[in-house]
Amino acid sequence: MQYLSLAQRLIRFQTTHDRPDETERCFKEIIHYFKNTPFRVQRFSKNRFSSIVIEHPSVRRSPDVFLVGHIDVVPGESAQFQPEIRGKRLYGRGASDMKALVAMMMYVLKNHTFSPHTPTISLMITSDEEHGGENGVGYLLNQKKYRSKIAIIPDGGDDFQLIGEAKGVIKVTLDVNGKSSHSSRPWEGRNAIQLFFSFYQKLLKRFPHPKSMNDWKTSIALTKIFGGTATNQIPKFVQAVFDIRYIPKDHPEMLLKTMAQLGKPFYASIVDAKTFPPIVSPLNNIYLQQWKRCAKKLLGKEISSVRYSGSCDAKYFSEKNIPVIITKPKGGDIHGPNEWIDLTSLKNFHTLLTEFLNTFPQT
Repeated sequence: MQYLSLAQRLIRFQTTHDRPDETERCFKEIIHYFKNTPFRVQRFSKNRFSSIVIEHPSVRRSPDVFLVGHIDVVPGESAQFQPEIRGKRLYGRGASDMKALVAMMMYVLKNHTFSPHTPTISLMITSDEEHGGENGVGYLLNQKKYRSKIAIIPDGGDDFQLIGEAKGVIKVTLDVNGKSSHSSRPWEGRNAIQLFFSFYQKLLKRFPHPKSMNDWKTSIALTKIFGGTATNQIPKFVQAVFDIRYIPKDHPEMLLKTMAQLGKPFYASIVDAKTFPPIVSPLNNIYLQQWKRCAKKLLGKEISSVRYSGSCDAKYFSEKNIPVIITKPKGGDIHGPNEWIDLTSLKNFHTLLTEFLNTFPQT
C-alpha cells in the first residue's frame, strides 16, 4: 500500500487541540504531498482552527464527490504517536480515527483520472472534528458555500457497516445558584451541590441511560461539573456540562424546555446550549445504492445499515440535504491506548472507493 508510509508520517504529528504547531506541521506535510501536481490547495482558518480543500483545476467548489477527513486527535501518551505495524494491524493515535484514511483519500485524489467520463472529486481536511466541527466542515459549508452531490466520510460505521441514522448533539451548560454559609451552620445556606444532584436524579429518571446501542433513545450524559471553593463553606454555585445525544424524532427545543422545567425547583437554569443536527442518510439514494452494489461485489455479501449513537462531520452535509456515505474499515480502541486499523480492511476500503468512483452514476 503506497499510502501506508504516508499514514505513519501523519500519525507522528501530535495534532491535539493544545498543539497548533503540530497541526500546522501536519498540514504542511499534506500540502507537500501535492507539490508539483495540478492540484490547488485552498487554506482556511476559523477561530484558530485550520482547514484545507484540495481541488483539481477543473473543479470549483462543487465537485461530484467530496472526500472528507480530519487530522485532529484526542490526547494520548507520546508513545501512541509512534506508529507501529504488528501483524496485519497499524497501531497509533489516529490510526483508525482517522489519519490512515486521510492518507488513503489523499492517494485516491492524487491518482484519480479527471475526464468527462469520470466524477469530479475534491478532498476536505479539517482539524476540529473532535471539538464539534463547527469551525471546520461547518464553516466550509455554511460560510464558504462548498457543496457536492455526495460526501464520503469514513468516520463511523466500523467494518463496512453503513450508517443510516445518527443522533444529533446538544452541548448544555447549566448553573445552579445556592446560598453560602459556614459549613458548621448548613441550615443558614442553600447547598448548590446538593441541589444539583437532586436535580440530576430527576433528570436521569426522566431520561434514563440507554442500555445498549440497540436501545435507540435520547441520552443525557453529565461530562463536567464545577463547584465549591472552600472545605468549610456551603457552596453557593455549581456549573455542569451535559452532552445530549438525541434521536431524530425528538426536538431539541422540547428537550431543553423539559430540562429547564425540571431544574426550576432546584434553582438550576440553562445558560448555554449548542445544537448540532442528527444525520439521516437516504439509503435509497442512487449513490448509496451504487456504493452498496460495489461493496457486495467486493465483500461477497450485503453490507448492513446501522444506527449510530455517535456523531461526525457528516451532520453538516446532512443539514444541507447532501447525502453522505459514512462507513469505514475495521478498526478498534478508538481514543484508547491501543488504537488500531486492520490493514487488509483498509486495502479493501481503498479498492471499494476506487470501484465506486469508476462506476459513479451519471445523473
